[in-house]
Amino acid sequence: MLFENTAEIIGVLKANGLCRFGNTAASALYEKTEDFYAKVHFLFYIKKNDLSRAFAQFLEKNPLFSRKRSKWHCRKSRGNASFFESSRKTPKEKARTPLHFLYKYAKINSIIIDLSIRLTVKGHKTKGHTMNFLGFDFSEKTIALAEQAEKDCFERFREIDGVAMQCSAKVLRAFQEARVSTADFLEITGYGYDDPGRDKLERIYAHVFGAEDALVRPQLMSGTHALAVALGGLLKPNDLLLSVSGEPYDTLRSVIGTSGESRNSLMAYGVRYEEIDLRDGTFDFDAIRARIAKGDVKVAEIQRSRGYSHRKSLTVSQIGEAIRVIREADPSVIILVDNCYGDFTEVKEPTDFGADVIVGSMMKNLGAGLAVTGAYCVGRRDCIEDIADRLTAPCIGKSLGANMNQLTSFYKGLFMAPSVVASALKSMVFAARMLELAGFEHISPTYLEKRTDIVQTVDLGTEENLVNFCRGIQAGSPVESYVSPIPDDMPGYPHKEVMAAGTFTTGATIELSCDGPCTPPYTAYMQGGLTYEYGKLGIMHAIDYMIK
Repeated sequence: MLFENTAEIIGVLKANGLCRFGNTAASALYEKTEDFYAKVHFLFYIKKNDLSRAFAQFLEKNPLFSRKRSKWHCRKSRGNASFFESSRKTPKEKARTPLHFLYKYAKINSIIIDLSIRLTVKGHKTKGHTMNFLGFDFSEKTIALAEQAEKDCFERFREIDGVAMQCSAKVLRAFQEARVSTADFLEITGYGYDDPGRDKLERIYAHVFGAEDALVRPQLMSGTHALAVALGGLLKPNDLLLSVSGEPYDTLRSVIGTSGESRNSLMAYGVRYEEIDLRDGTFDFDAIRARIAKGDVKVAEIQRSRGYSHRKSLTVSQIGEAIRVIREADPSVIILVDNCYGDFTEVKEPTDFGADVIVGSMMKNLGAGLAVTGAYCVGRRDCIEDIADRLTAPCIGKSLGANMNQLTSFYKGLFMAPSVVASALKSMVFAARMLELAGFEHISPTYLEKRTDIVQTVDLGTEENLVNFCRGIQAGSPVESYVSPIPDDMPGYPHKEVMAAGTFTTGATIELSCDGPCTPPYTAYMQGGLTYEYGKLGIMHAIDYMIK
């Protein structure tokens, strides 16, 4: 018995109760189309009889089949032609297909074979050249790009998982040595005096980062706020702040006073400011050494991530070399690192290389999508005391500040952070490769490059592409996926911005989000992804919006 097409053979199998679809959606899809794109698994079990052993031995000699544990599989797993007859096959070729082989052998030997066919339909062709992918209508090109990108990124994913493993071990040791208990999660109200859970959390942060002390508070509302408080605590009128990594991030420029018209910027209070640009993607060590040697720099600031610039993010080893140069030129200089977006992307942190203070946001990496607010400052004890006095009041410092019932999410966020950061990194590696395969250039970092933060950039060339990309990210989000972002003014930013952030916590950039200034070359700045699976789907939505 030979079958002429896919529909006929499936019909016979279904009629005899031998065909099983992976889900009802796949079954319904099959009923509607004659041409489908499916990943097919043949799983069959030989019922107990005298010929079972002989049949199994015969299958082992047949190149069409392989056995995994107690199940037999067809060696080929994709495409109708591998399993079913087609008009291009000769009768002899048709007779060699796996289904005919089983049918013929079972009939000749009078044995019963329980043949179960599972079709997980990944998509089907339609007039609009789109395919159904796990319930989403993506173009065929998008699905093909995603499949290829995922294969290409396999080794990079393994490296990222290795870093996550080491960071997880570091965090777990810190929790255990601190003897964390459920009593540490209790809410303390009012002034917040004598909060053992809050104080223990800060000791854990100090331990994880190899530092003397830490300030981890919900009263620090963002990374920019934490940086403003830190710089305000460390700098006095006429002190000099020197940025050795070029122009800082947009919102920090307003804090310093080089942009905006705030009457409360650092410069408005008499703090002096200078900056040294990067050279060829790294620090200008000669310029740094010469300027520090003059002896009047109070704080040297380093921004690890790229911010809204086209430079590459700085690796921890590069930052370590800059710290060494500054220390040699003037050991009294306080070195502060803006660690936002970079935490746990590498095994070591800037404090491991001697940074006096590092600052980060709980709505980024270390909150792991669980913390709904907060930020941290970690570093030298006297520096943290000055920063705490600036946050609360002189001589009160760290003693004040109710935990606002956030301790559970802060502890859990830190505990989950290595895994969530790894997911975000893998999402961005996947995005980089998929964008490259789609033909876009000026992708940074590329999927093969070492990463030191969770940010991915790509120049999209036109405002239309940028807006569509952000709309795709929003459409692939769990929250407000029905919203279409439009360019508009944003507080602290000099240009109109388009921003996609369908996040559970507003502004949480550890969750998949994307934004960019509506100015040439229309660069999209993307980051986050609580899980790789959700990140992948969101990125596929974004690219699909552009290329359809």
